[in-house]
Formats: sequence, C-alpha cells, structure tokens
Amino acid sequence: MDDAGNSTETELTEGEGWRNRLIVSPSRLIVPPGGMRSVRVLYVGERSREHVFRVRFTPVEPGRGDGFGQEEDAGATTAGVRMLVGYGGIVIVRPEQEQYRTDFIQRTDGLDVVNRGNTTLILDNVYACKTDEHCLAPVKKHVLPGRTQFFKREGLSEIRFDVVEGEKVSYKEFRFAG
Repeated sequence: MDDAGNSTETELTEGEGWRNRLIVSPSRLIVPPGGMRSVRVLYVGERSREHVFRVRFTPVEPGRGDGFGQEEDAGATTAGVRMLVGYGGIVIVRPEQEQYRTDFIQRTDGLDVVNRGNTTLILDNVYACKTDEHCLAPVKKHVLPGRTQFFKREGLSEIRFDVVEGEKVSYKEFRFAG
C-alpha cells in the first residue's frame, strides 16, 4: 500500500524464490457439485511488518475423466448454461511483535478510529443507531495499520462496536449530541 492508501497487487511468480510468500496446498482443486475441499496456508518470510495477501481460486472448465459425470451423457444432446464459480479470500500475516495503538477522535461530523499500531485491528458488531431502538444491521470493519476508519454522523445518535486487538476485546460506545 502506498502513502495515499492505494493498494497494489503484485503477482508472485515461481522464479522469485521462497522468501516472503504464501504457500497454498494443494495449488489446484477439483470441487464437484455439492462437494467441499480444504487448503493449507503457510507463510514463509520475515515478519517484521504485517503482510496482506489476496488468495484466488479461479475456475476452469472440467475435462473428461475429472469425475463430473460427463462420460455417461457423451451421446446425449443437451442445452443449458454452464456456471463457473471462483473463490477467494484475504490472508493477513501479523508481525512477530504486534503493537496496538488505537485512537478515537470524536468530531462534529462523525468519528475517526485511527490505527497507529503495526497490525490490523477489527471493529466488530458495529451498530450505527439513529435512535436507541433503531439501529442499522451490524457490520465488521478491518482497519489496516496507519489507516483511519471514518463513521459519518449524518442522522446518527450513537455508534457502538467491539474493538478486537489481537486477543483483547473491548466495547466502545459514542453518542452524538442532538
């Protein structure tokens, strides 16, 4: 991530060696309809700072002999739609020495949650409430190191959430003057 907060993706190629990379095993999956598979993830490299990886499993058209039952219907005429679904996720590798420093700055137009630590903090069960009885559906926010999460006050009477800093969880509640 650059100083302006823009993220860039860098594809890891096999010729780059084994330093600072994520290893996912197996590297290819065949998941039949109604089935499931699991993968193992291993990070190899230095852990002086946090690393964020996007892992993607891109779909491919199954071939004959892959166990998808195409052999039985080889002579049949069929019509339909094929749907290929890809999966992905984000893997966060925390630094060896985690440091949390979270600042809450309540302003007239909202609330800033500033992560001054060296690892991602989680704001869980975030409730933005217009009145005591009417709150929006809860959400989860991840605040990367050096970043700020801003909650706009617009029409809200309070905002409340759990701050997850590693193993430590604390409850925070902020009320806005009417």
